[in-house]
Amino acid sequence: MEILKAAYEHKGAAVCEILQNCVIFNDGTHESVYNKEGRKKNAIYVHHGEKLVFGENNEFGLVQQGFGLKVVEIGKDGYTLDDVLVHDAHCEDNTLQLKLALMGNGDGFPIALGVIRDVDAPTYDDCVQAQIQEVSSQKKYHNFSELLETNDIWVVR
Repeated sequence: MEILKAAYEHKGAAVCEILQNCVIFNDGTHESVYNKEGRKKNAIYVHHGEKLVFGENNEFGLVQQGFGLKVVEIGKDGYTLDDVLVHDAHCEDNTLQLKLALMGNGDGFPIALGVIRDVDAPTYDDCVQAQIQEVSSQKKYHNFSELLETNDIWVVR
């Protein structure tokens, strides 16, 4: 419900991916996250401002490795909870958000579930309307009648 509520309240475009099983075309595709045990191991629930942890007891986390992500076991190989990334759904740079969205395609990463990106930005329509208003305010005339009454005419020869 959190995802659908966020999409409904968002101004502009919103994309919701539903992991729906279809016995004809993709039977068992989402089996790894379909049952309760699978979700604990193979899914990471992302919430803005919270650590990116998952597992039966939140024993795994996502850390930055170069320009990519890496799954680590917290408490092993020197990794602590402080090393784990914090999810920022409102970050305007979508690099990390895209990496989260693309995880879980059999690449050893969990599938990210939740609101991955929620950025306030002007919509395309708002930008077009603002551009029309700006150009209209700079013109000498605003309709065809005003155009005919001006000296702004030319002759085609």
